[in-house]
Amino acid sequence: MSKSGLIKVLIVEPSKEPYCLEVENDLKPMQKIVGGYLESVTLSNRLVVLCNEDGLSLGLPKNNAFVRGQWGVVSFVGTYFFVAHEGGEFASLTDEDITQCLSFIYPQ
Repeated sequence: MSKSGLIKVLIVEPSKEPYCLEVENDLKPMQKIVGGYLESVTLSNRLVVLCNEDGLSLGLPKNNAFVRGQWGVVSFVGTYFFVAHEGGEFASLTDEDITQCLSFIYPQ
């Protein structure tokens, strides 16, 4: 995460509608969103989900918005967010990316 500046991400909190937010492209602000260490789930060549690595052991609330893709359905606890990646770096989501991210979300 060496490129600094603001990037657009799509945040999914438990029991809330997903929303876009511009965040600093740095480890600490991203960890603050999920409330701890980051774990990544790669969705495509461009899209990644970042969540709390220790969410289960911390007892974070179940997130009723699952992510579904060609690999099946993944459930999360706590807040997670979608971000783009380009050349090994995180990048802003485009409008097209956001539409694609929303298509991955499967509400229970």
